[in-house]
This record gives sequence, C-alpha cells and structure tokens, in this order.
Amino acid sequence: MRNGERAVGILSTADSRDHETLIATAFSNEASVSADSPDKNRMFQQLFARGNEAMNKQNWAYAVEMFMNCLKLDAENQQVRINLRISQRKMHNDNGSGARMAGMKLMGVRGRVKKLRGKEDWNAMDLAAEEGLAVNPWDGQLNADVGDACLGRGFLHVAAIAYKWAYESEQNNKEYIRKLAGTLESLADYKNAILFWEKIYKMDPLDSEARSKVTQLHAQSVMDRGGYEDADNTRDVKKQQTSEYDKFTSSPQSKQEVVGPGMSIEADLKREIRKSPENVAHYLKLAEYYKKEKRLEDARETLTQALQVSGGEPTVRENLEDVELEMLRNNYELARQAAASNPADEIAKENTLALLQELVKREIQVLNARVERYPRDSKLKVDLARRLVRVKQWDKAIPHLQQASGDQRHAAEVGLLLGKCFIGVNKKTLAISSLAKAVPHLSPQDQRAEFCEAHYLLGQLYEQAQDLTNAEKHYTEVIGADYNYRDALQRLEGVQGAAGGAG
Repeated sequence: MRNGERAVGILSTADSRDHETLIATAFSNEASVSADSPDKNRMFQQLFARGNEAMNKQNWAYAVEMFMNCLKLDAENQQVRINLRISQRKMHNDNGSGARMAGMKLMGVRGRVKKLRGKEDWNAMDLAAEEGLAVNPWDGQLNADVGDACLGRGFLHVAAIAYKWAYESEQNNKEYIRKLAGTLESLADYKNAILFWEKIYKMDPLDSEARSKVTQLHAQSVMDRGGYEDADNTRDVKKQQTSEYDKFTSSPQSKQEVVGPGMSIEADLKREIRKSPENVAHYLKLAEYYKKEKRLEDARETLTQALQVSGGEPTVRENLEDVELEMLRNNYELARQAAASNPADEIAKENTLALLQELVKREIQVLNARVERYPRDSKLKVDLARRLVRVKQWDKAIPHLQQASGDQRHAAEVGLLLGKCFIGVNKKTLAISSLAKAVPHLSPQDQRAEFCEAHYLLGQLYEQAQDLTNAEKHYTEVIGADYNYRDALQRLEGVQGAAGGAG
C-alpha cells in the first residue's frame, strides 16, 4: 500500500474514543444545531485544531478527515479549504496525479456530482466533489465542481480559490479561466480579472466576450479604485484568512465582523431569508436594497434565488430582467467612456458598438415577452417600437405603434416614430400624415430635439414632393428652435432660392 493511500493514522485508544465522540456529537443531530450556535462553533474549533495538529505531525489522512468534517460545519471557511487541499496533496506525496487508477475510482463520484448538479443541491455536490478530490486533489473538473457548488451557495471567495486550482491543473481550459475571471470580477478584483480575460483573448482572438470584458474592466477599475479591498462591502463574508493560495486575490480580512439585529439592513434581511427561505418577499426586499446601493451583481444573484423559490413567478422574472438590463447598460456606458477617453483605440470602439447591439437585442427580447404578457399596455408597445426603430426593423415596429396610437399620453412619440417607420418603408404620404399628427404635441422648449426632428423630416418630405411652401414652413420651425440643427439652414435657403427662381 502506498503512503498516499493509508487509512486514518494511528491514534492512541483514548484519542480514538475522543475522536469518535467528537464526530458523533457534531453530526448525529446536525440539523437541530443552528448555524451560529456556540456548540457548533466549539465543535468546529476542536475539529480544526485536531486537523492542524495532524498536519504538524504529517498525519495527512487524519488531517483530511478532520478538515472534511470542518467543512460540514463551515463550508465558507477559506483556510479549511486550503488546509484540506494541502493535506490531500501531501497524502499522495505531491505526485500530481493522486491515487492509483484514480480515473476509475472517480467514475462513481463524477456521476453523483452530475446528478446533484442537476438537482442544484449545492451542499451535497460540494461535499461529493471534495470526497473525489481526496482521491485526486489535482483533478481540474472536480476542483471546478467545488467552485460551481460554492458559487451556487454564494461563497465567492472559496469559489475563486477552487477555480484557481482547476486552472492550475488545466491551464488551457478556457471554461475554467472564464469562471475564475468572472468570479474575480464579482469580487471587484478587476486587476486579476483582466489578467485572466486577457489569457482567454490570447487563446482565442475571436472570443468577443473576453475582448469586451477587458475593455469594460479597465474602465471599471478606473472608476472604482477600491477594487478587491472593498469586497467586504459587496459580499457578506464569514471568515477570511491570508494564504499563499490567495495570490490571485487581494489579502482577505483576518477579522470577523459580527453584525447584530438592527445594525445592518442587509444582515437583517439575510437573517429573515435564513428563517423563512420559502418567503419570496424577503428576497425581493434584499434585491431592492442592493439596487438602491448600486450593487447590481448582488441584486441579480438574490433575484435568481427568488426566481427558483417562487417557481418562476413572472413578477420576479421581470425584476431579474430589469437588473440584468441595467447591468448591460452600465457595461455599455463604461465601454463608451473608455472609448471616448482614447479615440484612437479601434478595439474599444468595436467593443462599445458590440455592447450597444447586445443591449438593444436583449431589450427587444424582454419587451417582446412583456407585450405578449400585457397586450393592453401601450407604454410597453411604444418602448418596444422605439428599440425596433433603432435597429431599423420598421415593419415590426409599425403594428405596435398603431396599436398604441389611441393613447394620447404617447401621441407625440408615436407620431414621430410612425413617421420614421413609414419613411423607412417608403410610404411618404403616410409619413407626412403621422408626423403632422405629432407636431402639435411637441414643444420647442420642453422637447426641442423631438420638435426639431419632426419638423425637419416634414421639411425633407415636402421638399422631395416639390411642395416648397410647406418645406419652407417646417425648415423655418427647425431653425427657430435650433439655428444649427443639422443642415436645416442650408435646406431652408435652398428652398427659398428655388421658390424665388420659380416666382
């Protein structure tokens, strides 16, 4: 038997009985012990101390057992994960491949992990993957499985460490790098997130997401100088320790902060969720708090949980869609600012355009679904039509605008958009009619841009129809509101010259 495959190390009879009593006490009635109870904390400390003692004595198998038991009490503790992985590797003499015939031994574990993933049983999936890593702690897929399970449970710091281990095992695996980069981004560690997105882009220059992320995060890092040091403001972290394994993340806090009832809105709402995890209202309140704090990633994560709890409730889905759209808008704005700060950067311009196209496409998808869900909501129809006009899908926009035309609250915008659509499909008479209905509702003081655009388009249409009198009238309205609007002044002078020559 190889050293790496020894069972639990030799203990004295007294130690063995003590060990068995400790484990039995910790896990025989685990469900009845609250997460933050003094008994559970004491059990954790005893198990952790035994694990550290075993490491000092190089009793690696026993250390692995102790740290695995620690995980059942505090799965978010980073130092436990790190000590566990060190012990697992030492148990296999740092051979880089684990136990003999590890591939065959792990077949059952992989099947169990896959099944638990399908059920989204993140706790059981996490433990199953860790059991597999006792067989081969260098297995990239199992380390990534731990990362996925921790991500599902909201343990971002542990997920980042697990994805890092997966990446170290398979450094050309784009999926592992992508997950690591995304998690670092969520932790606001922009510097290192950029590093890994750049790795993907170098591996695949056609990967548009990687290219976009590099630009977005460069801009974000400029706007958010706090970076990863502000992670305690974006994630409720129980325990954090500094380690050599954290080299891709900033040093976490060593001090655990205790927040009592009434001291933190976020902590209070999280407590309510723990007490009543089936109550969707608590998730919605927490998500609303995150939105007000501009913590959109946290809001999205909370609403994703709420959607699962609610069984796909449409209102919850709409809240989630709104947050995702806001995140896309923020990404576009950051990219736009980055491009504006460096006009010579063609890649930045391409990224900005790609993000804008992605945003409008997603807005159209969301609004299409809502128009179907609420067929009498004229505002939704106008919102959808506005996006369709932006991408020149005139034929699709026209029916929505016609259906909304009876609502006088939107008369000005509907008339203007319909006019542009009819110009797009070369129905100029209908375009003139629609724009003529819009202009009485437009004010040159309050809606100057729309006022000028409507009169300018009418001027063009009448000019093309050789109706110079009406063309002059509408161009005059334009320059009366905005003297430098496009080429309205030149067109007006041209029309006046042509009318004078004809006279």
